[in-house]
Amino acid sequence: MSLADLLNGILDLAYIATKTVVVGQKGVWLDIGDYISLGLKGTVLLICLGLLFTGIGTIPGAVIGLLTSKSLFKNGKFIGIGPLLISTVTMVCAIGFFVFKLLY
Repeated sequence: MSLADLLNGILDLAYIATKTVVVGQKGVWLDIGDYISLGLKGTVLLICLGLLFTGIGTIPGAVIGLLTSKSLFKNGKFIGIGPLLISTVTMVCAIGFFVFKLLY
């Protein structure tokens, strides 16, 4: 085995690992309910991230964040970070729009 083959194998492994983390595993189909659920869970994760930087909410924020992050699996397969980010941004925009419409 040459050095080029070794480097090629390492780069292939890094590409597959990054693709799996961002896009998720193959064979996971998400419907609209799953995206709404992911959006709400992502919003809860953002709130927990904010709680982690306070003195009082550090432990509850960490526990709720860990429980929420464990829900990134559907039927035993990893969903991926990409759908979580997309649905979280959509949910935050929708919540912001509704709050704006209620206030003005």
